[in-house]
Amino acid sequence: DTIWHLRQLKVLELKNNFFTDLPPELANLSKLHTLILTQNRFSKIPAAVGKLSGLLGLHLSKNELEVLPSFVCNLNLTELYLNQNQLERLPVAIGNLSQLSKLFLKDNRLSSLPSSMGKLQNLRQLLLINNPLPLKERKKLRELLPNCDIQYQY
Repeated sequence: DTIWHLRQLKVLELKNNFFTDLPPELANLSKLHTLILTQNRFSKIPAAVGKLSGLLGLHLSKNELEVLPSFVCNLNLTELYLNQNQLERLPVAIGNLSQLSKLFLKDNRLSSLPSSMGKLQNLRQLLLINNPLPLKERKKLRELLPNCDIQYQY
């Protein structure tokens, strides 16, 4: 319980556990800039994450996420790691992540991506390996993000 009182904490790494949720007190960590929740059992992103206004890096790979909630897209993230989840689509609000430079979506179920991805002009690395994206979607994405290194296969 005392971890939620560490208001100066900048990096919180809680990977390789069996967490399915986090308490609302997570929002007390106002100085947090990196949150690592890799390899847990999250089926949804805890609501308190949306209140971490200083968050720059969010690591949620190897969980059980089916949906990326829009509140994540209201953060000022520069890095978002969502590899090895069960995402079938991204919200249109993904385009709000204007500072995003890395978006890792390897090993999901994405068959299309919203056109709002074109707003991600700071995106430099997009990992889409092992997603069922048709060629048409891939071409569209390359046109929307000409300055981004997009990887579809190993």
